[in-house]
Amino acid sequence: MRRFPSFGVTLAAKYRRALPVGEVPLLFLFSGTVLYGGHGEPGGVQIAPISWEREARFRLPVALWRELMDRYFPGSAWLRIDRGLFDRLCAYRAANALLDWTAVIAQLLPQEPASATRLQERGDRE
Repeated sequence: MRRFPSFGVTLAAKYRRALPVGEVPLLFLFSGTVLYGGHGEPGGVQIAPISWEREARFRLPVALWRELMDRYFPGSAWLRIDRGLFDRLCAYRAANALLDWTAVIAQLLPQEPASATRLQERGDRE
């Protein structure tokens, strides 16, 4: 099971949101082993080590990042929370037979934004 988002993805999403245009500099670090197809040989697979010193730089256009996120996660945002809180939310979701995380959070939050509620309470006291 994939676990999204990682800290890096969350940080990248915040950084990307702060950049309305331009490019995001990325650095990919590699190490391990790569398997690749033989040169035209049927079933030929070759193995090669990748040194821990290998890296690749890329400048990702912000517009492309936004387009990808909108295509694969339309209208969505990333949220990083503590594992204990996530476990509690999972239990709540199961107990209430909620289909997705949007339904969980919508059910737990008040219908009116907190700032509007506070302003209304202040007005009632005056």
